[in-house]
Amino acid sequence: MVLFSVIVGTWLFIRHSMPLVLRFVYNKKSSYYHGTNLITITSLRYRVRKNANTLAMIAILSATTLTIIGAISGFYYVTIEQVKTENPSSYQLLNISPDKDEEIVRIISRDKEHKLRYRTKSSYINASVKNELEKMPFNYYQNQAKFSFIPESEFNRINLIEDRKNKPIHHLKNGEAIYVGRETNNLHERRKQELKSHTFQIVSDDKKTGFGAIQVIDFRPNPVFNSGFADALLVVNDDFYNRLKEHLKVQKVAMYDVTEVDHSENLGNKIQVAAEGKVNIWSPTFSSYYSNYHMVSILMGTILFIGIFIGLVFFLATGSVIYFKQVTDAYLEQNQFTTLFKLGLTKRELRGIISRQIAPMFVIPLLLGISHSIFAMIGLARNLEYSLQMPVIIVTSIYCVFYGLYYWICVNSYTNIVTRYQP
Repeated sequence: MVLFSVIVGTWLFIRHSMPLVLRFVYNKKSSYYHGTNLITITSLRYRVRKNANTLAMIAILSATTLTIIGAISGFYYVTIEQVKTENPSSYQLLNISPDKDEEIVRIISRDKEHKLRYRTKSSYINASVKNELEKMPFNYYQNQAKFSFIPESEFNRINLIEDRKNKPIHHLKNGEAIYVGRETNNLHERRKQELKSHTFQIVSDDKKTGFGAIQVIDFRPNPVFNSGFADALLVVNDDFYNRLKEHLKVQKVAMYDVTEVDHSENLGNKIQVAAEGKVNIWSPTFSSYYSNYHMVSILMGTILFIGIFIGLVFFLATGSVIYFKQVTDAYLEQNQFTTLFKLGLTKRELRGIISRQIAPMFVIPLLLGISHSIFAMIGLARNLEYSLQMPVIIVTSIYCVFYGLYYWICVNSYTNIVTRYQP
C-alpha cells in the first residue's frame, strides 16, 4: 500500500501540481516576458506534461536507490560501531590455566608493535531460568533460557578498568538485578517494561535447585565482557552471587587490552595458538576485538558492496533515461533553435535557455526521490532504534554530486546538438 501510494502520489504531483506552478509563472507577465523566460517557460509547460510518466518513474527509482544505499550504509556504520562497544577488551579468554596466562603476557611483552594497557581477571556464573519469557531475553536466547550473573562489586571494578563506560551500580537489594548489554539500546520501551515487570525464578541446569527470584530494575548499555561471553548479563548483589557460587560452576575470564588493536591480527593469532593450539575463527573460549571486527566488516562489507552495486545500476538507469530523453528532444528541436539563431539568439543565451529548461527534468525527480527516501529512512531508524542520520547525509550528498555531473553532461550534449550546424 505504501509503495502504491508513493507511485500514484508522485505521478499526480508531477502531472497536476507542477503545471499549476508553471501556469502561475506564465501568468506573471513581469517575469514571463523578461529575457528568454518566454521560451523557457513555454518549453517547460510542454515538457512537464509530455514527460510526467518518465519523471514519476525516475523519482521512484531515485528514492529506491537512495533508500537501498542509505539503509545498507547505515547498517554498516552502526554494526561496526557496535563491534567496538561490545568488545571492551582486546582479548578475553575463558578458563585458561595460570601457565598459559603467563605465556600470553610474555607474548604481548615481546611484541614491539603493541603495549599492554591493562591485564586483569574476572568471572561470572551461568544459571537457568524456570519461568522464562517467550523471548528470553531476546530472540536468540529463546531456546536457552539462561542468564549470566556478576556481583556489583566486580562489575564496578571492571567498569573502572574499562574507563567508566557504564554508570556505577550500588546498593542492590536481594532480588534486584540490572541488565547489562548493548541490546538494551535497541529495546522498545514496551519490551523494557515487560522485562522489568517479570520475576525470573533462577534455578540450576537440572531445575532441581532453586536460588530465588530476580527482577530487572534497570539497564546498562555497555557490556563488560567481549562478544560471546556472558551476552545476557545480570548484575546482582554480592550475597546472591555467593549463593550461586556455592552450587554452580564459575566461568573465569582472563582479560588483556593492548594498544593499536586495529592492527593486531598477528598478535591475536599468537595468543590463540598459545591458548588453544591453533587459530580458530569460531572459538567458545577465545574472544578477540580484531577477529570479531574482521568477521563483521567482511560480512557487512559484502552486503554493502551488493547494495552499492544495485544502487549504481539504478542510478545509471535514472540518469540514462533523462539523458537520452533530452538528447532525443534536442534532435527534434534543432530546427526551432535554428530559427531563434536567425532572430539574433546568442550562444550564451542559448545555453541559458537549455540549462533552465533541462534543470527541472533533473531537479524535480531528485527532490521527490530524496523526500521519499528520507521518510523511508526515518521510519526504518525509528523501528530499529538506530541513528542513521550521518550515513544518509553522506550518501545523499554523493548522489547529488553525481546527479549534477549527469546534468552538466546533458546540457553540454544538448547544446552541441542544436548548435552543430550553426555558424
